[in-house]
Amino acid sequence: MKRNFKSSNHLFILFLVKGGMDKLPLAAKLVKARKIVTMMTGNAYYATPIPSLATITSKTDALEAAEAAMDGSKIKTQLRDIALNLFQAAMNQLQAYVETTANSDVEKILSSGFEVRNAPTKAVKLPAPTEITVVALPNAISLKWKSNKKSKLNVVQMSATGLDKDWELKGESTKSTIIINGLAPGTTCYFRIAHINSAGIGEWSEVVVCIPNF
Repeated sequence: MKRNFKSSNHLFILFLVKGGMDKLPLAAKLVKARKIVTMMTGNAYYATPIPSLATITSKTDALEAAEAAMDGSKIKTQLRDIALNLFQAAMNQLQAYVETTANSDVEKILSSGFEVRNAPTKAVKLPAPTEITVVALPNAISLKWKSNKKSKLNVVQMSATGLDKDWELKGESTKSTIIINGLAPGTTCYFRIAHINSAGIGEWSEVVVCIPNF
């Protein structure tokens, strides 16, 4: 059984999820998003999508409604742009979830409704994130690390033990900071971070430990 991630010594993503939805006309974005939701609904490969398919549907509906309400006024345009930004952010998160969960399996990627592309031969994986700081919060933790301009996305894994077999995807961020919510207070949690670029997932950072507050 394949895990979502392997150690930083293995570059395992041979195919990447094809993005580019931001370049599509708005109507095509809506059609594409609804197709992806349909194909991922009940898909055994993707048991717990991040964000949820209900969230994707909600953002898609909101964008469609905002576009339909356009009347040329500044306020309607601003509302449509806000809805578009929220929609695109949710789709970027879902793309990252599919990419990490599919683990280079083309069949799995295509079954999600996303497309695949070959990773550029000249691309190299990024080094591990550095200068990591972690702060305990009530039922949550805050992570921050040094920004890498070549990174398209940053992924965070969490483990209850810090052992290789126990790592699981906990969050993604396009920024160099993230808050992980819903953690059990007083419980020791282990975290590590990696950058993603066109070569795939880079090297994992050092492990940091934090105990969420009550």
